[in-house]
Amino acid sequence: MKRIILSFTVLIITTFAHANNDVELTLCSKSSSITIEELKTCKEVVLTNDKFTIFSYKIGYENKKAKYYIEFNCVSKEINAEFLEDLIRVAPDKIYIEQIIVVDADGNKLNLGYKIFKLVK
Repeated sequence: MKRIILSFTVLIITTFAHANNDVELTLCSKSSSITIEELKTCKEVVLTNDKFTIFSYKIGYENKKAKYYIEFNCVSKEINAEFLEDLIRVAPDKIYIEQIIVVDADGNKLNLGYKIFKLVK
């Protein structure tokens, strides 16, 4: 019985904590898919909540033909130009953004986990 109550309490606390930090990372304000042309124009990640800023994230893709995975560490909302050029040249199926860390006005860090975006051709 104690485990059930403890589990329920942790679930409620986690739910409220997450609800208060309603922020999501998007690619050029797109939440699940993006075209190469949109990415060429925008060239940045965008947060859905202005109370947070980007601290860091990793962006990458898999080149299935050459059988390698390329990844860049980023600390700003702008996407690295070298990464973007290579991405456009290879035109992979998906873009992976991982280890997304954002910071609120008080300096508190929040790990958003990862997002996968489909690259529409």
